[in-house]
Amino acid sequence: MMEKEEFISWLVKDHGYPQKGAEIIYKEYLCLDITIQEALQNYRENNIIQLLEVEGYSVQTLQKDHGMNVIAALLTLDYLIKDPKKALRSLKKGHDSVRI
Repeated sequence: MMEKEEFISWLVKDHGYPQKGAEIIYKEYLCLDITIQEALQNYRENNIIQLLEVEGYSVQTLQKDHGMNVIAALLTLDYLIKDPKKALRSLKKGHDSVRI
């Protein structure tokens, strides 16, 4: 598991997240499904995006079809694991774009 300060710094410096947003993501990281948590660690340490698919979605499809970055896509895959019906409705409904 990544240390809090190291994780937050990585999100801010390497991915352009604001400090507060990075802190929120760290709290979410602590509760991620172990498969998603390991995939996020692998991405951070090795810059490798694991091939994961949940309910027909992958990091790559979420990036392509929904404009998500890798971190947002992994968090979405976790949401699909934990609450698939609600997550699928949300994905079908669409999303807003957030510029950082």
